[in-house]
Amino acid sequence: MPNENITIDVSSLNRISRDLSQFQEEIPGAVASSLNRTLDFMNTRIGKLVTAEYEIKVSDVKKTITKIRARKGDMKAGLKSTGNTLSFAHFKFTPKVPGTRKAVKVKIKKKDGFKEVRTQRKPFIMSTGAQSADKIQFNVFKRIGDGRNRTNLAVLRTLSVPQMIQSVNVGNEIEKAATKKLEERVQHEIEYRLNKLRSRWYNDG
Repeated sequence: MPNENITIDVSSLNRISRDLSQFQEEIPGAVASSLNRTLDFMNTRIGKLVTAEYEIKVSDVKKTITKIRARKGDMKAGLKSTGNTLSFAHFKFTPKVPGTRKAVKVKIKKKDGFKEVRTQRKPFIMSTGAQSADKIQFNVFKRIGDGRNRTNLAVLRTLSVPQMIQSVNVGNEIEKAATKKLEERVQHEIEYRLNKLRSRWYNDG
C-alpha cells in the first residue's frame, strides 16, 4: 500500500530547545535552518530515490515538487509533489518508432524489466507531431470509440510522480533519510550557534 503522507520524525528538534534553553533568541533560527537544510537535501534525494526504483528522469521528478520553507515566524515546512499520470513516453519502451508489428513493451520499474502493454485494442507507436527534438517525438497510443469513432486515439498513461514517491519502497527510504539528515542538521546548528556565542564572549572579554 502507498503512503498517503510521508512524514519524518522531528523529535530531534527538541534538542535545540534544550541545549539552547539559555539563548532563546537563537532557537527560532536554529529550528528554521535545520528544517530548510533538510528540505534542500531531500529535494535532491527524492529524485535519486525515485529514479533508482522507476525508469524515469530526475528532471521529471523535480519539476513536480514545490518546497515550503520554514521561517522564524512560521515553522511550517515540507515538500509537495503534484502531477498527472505520465504517458509511456516518459519511460523506456519498444519499439522506439512506428512501422513494426512487434508487441509494445514498456519498462516502468527498473527491477521488473520490459513488460508487454496489454489493452483491449492493440497499442501501437505513433508520432506525436512534435516539431523539435526537445519534445516527445513518439508515444504509445490505443484506439478508442466504436463505429465511426473507432479511429479516435488516446495516449496510454501509467503512474504519476506523486504515486511513485508515495510507493512503499520509495516512501520508507525518504522517511529514513530525512530523519537522519534532520538529526545531523540539528547537531550542526547547536554546535554552530554555541561556538558563535563563545567566540563573541571571548572577543568581548
